[in-house]
Amino acid sequence: HGRPLLEKGVRGAPACNDCHGNHGAAPPGVSSVSNVCGQCHPVNRDLLAQSPHEKPFQEMEIAACETCHNHHDISHPTDDMLGPGVNSVCASCHEANSKGAQAATSMRTAIDRLVAKRNKAESLILKAEQAGMEVSQAKFDLNEVGSAITKTRASVHAFIPSRLDEVARQGEELADATLKKGEEAIAELQFRRKGLGVSLVIILAVAVALFYKIREIDRRGRSR
Repeated sequence: HGRPLLEKGVRGAPACNDCHGNHGAAPPGVSSVSNVCGQCHPVNRDLLAQSPHEKPFQEMEIAACETCHNHHDISHPTDDMLGPGVNSVCASCHEANSKGAQAATSMRTAIDRLVAKRNKAESLILKAEQAGMEVSQAKFDLNEVGSAITKTRASVHAFIPSRLDEVARQGEELADATLKKGEEAIAELQFRRKGLGVSLVIILAVAVALFYKIREIDRRGRSR
């Protein structure tokens, strides 16, 4: 939160008073830090309220948002926070091979698969664009895939693998369609290059034929 506000001057970024209030006037729900987080992140808050973590968190008096994202030193969310890796926050509560750990790994796999498809499509579209191909619609679709990735990552907060898979699958369908447009653009580029090559060969052949024809005509003229 601090970097956008203090380094980039983004006035809409959270400051102290957004969480603590002005002149001691605490904002609604300030008794729980998670409620304060939810004022700016309502989607994540609502997903967490529907998750299997909600009840045990309340019973064990475990903080929700700040358990994974900290308080003032808020951790920037990354995919590495999910799954079995060394930077996983899931591993702090779920032992390896446990049901929770397996669910986290499953969700991370779905996200990685979607991101990989987006990256492949982006690489093809960029290659086609640099070659001068028209790819404006493909680039628009690529932005939609980016939005689908954001939705998939947000759905992690529900902690329901099947639900995340459904969102990720929709993103993959869009990514596949975008990838196909990229492949079509590259195929069109190769077709044009082959056509240009064939045209150059024909032009060269005609030029050579004309050259010899002119020489023959010139030779006949001299012999007379």
